[in-house]
Amino acid sequence: WRTPARGPTLVALRIALFGLSVTAVLGIALATGIGHDAGWPVQAFTDLHAAWGLGGWALILLAGVSYAVVPMFYLAPGYPAWLARGLPLLTLALLLAWSARFAAADETEGSIFLLAGFGLGSLFAAATLRLQGRRRKSGDASLLFMRTAMLSLLALFASALLFVLLPGLRLEPGAAVWLGVLALVGVFVSAINGMLYKIVPFLGWLHLKNLGGPRGPAPTMRQMIPARAMRGQCFLHLAALSMLLAAVWLPALARPAGLLFLLSSAWLGWNLYAAAAIFRDFRNRIRADAGDRRW
Repeated sequence: WRTPARGPTLVALRIALFGLSVTAVLGIALATGIGHDAGWPVQAFTDLHAAWGLGGWALILLAGVSYAVVPMFYLAPGYPAWLARGLPLLTLALLLAWSARFAAADETEGSIFLLAGFGLGSLFAAATLRLQGRRRKSGDASLLFMRTAMLSLLALFASALLFVLLPGLRLEPGAAVWLGVLALVGVFVSAINGMLYKIVPFLGWLHLKNLGGPRGPAPTMRQMIPARAMRGQCFLHLAALSMLLAAVWLPALARPAGLLFLLSSAWLGWNLYAAAAIFRDFRNRIRADAGDRRW
């Protein structure tokens, strides 16, 4: 927090930390109010809590990390300065305005805040897709994960707009669940998967490279997590996401969708474990060689 470093990534991370703090406070207050039957506007409070959690924390955090990760790992140009600096601040301003009005806001005003928030997210998604589209076509699973996340973010805005224009559809029990699946699984789980497949192998390779040793070069990022394993898990994740969305309207698909999501998550865990095992093995060999040389 006190680092002298500057830049849009750091600003976004600081705002995201503030958003997480507000989310936690709102969650505690909401639980306390419900537990003590305080008579608070529970629905409005819940919507505000979700807005701070998904927008003030998760979206701004994703944007801040993307400012560094997308140019570095996807060989893309940097984000436009106006977007990189403006998105976190505009999102924060919108959430503060919503917070000041949440109890008194009517349905129309709430819809305006909602669409404005999703609109900001769609700007970030469109910019990210445009930057990634400048690189050559690739079957890279990490890139596919990130594109899935950005397309899901655009779908969130389109869905929210549709629900506002068609109030009858918004009243359907599955409407909120649809938005939740798109946000949590479509956007954030997809983005986390994609970034893990770049960040974990890179940090492992960099650390082993700095350790050095006589046993040849450190394992490459592709050797730590093979492309085939990443693609297989990515396709399973896409199948799980598709079935989860279908299950919103066809409840019979809920359990198969949950099973696919479980298998996808387990496969991700295995791929990361395999990368960690390769890292430990090579590090131990370096240490063993260093011990032999001392003798």
